Amino acid sequence: MGHLLLGRIEGRTDDAEITVFDATGMALLDIYVAKLALQAAVEQGLGTQHQNCKRREGS
Repeated sequence: MGHLLLGRIEGRTDDAEITVFDATGMALLDIYVAKLALQAAVEQGLGTQHQNCKRREGS
């Protein structure tokens, strides 16, 4: 995964390819992937915001 993120190898080249990623035991990657998922959801207007979990500007 690190090589992909650093641009050392090419990722998927078409929609028919499937990526399976197992980051078991790597909490930092879990947090980063969760942040990316949240950003994508916000950009697409998906999900709901819990009243006790307000997003901060710029996060």
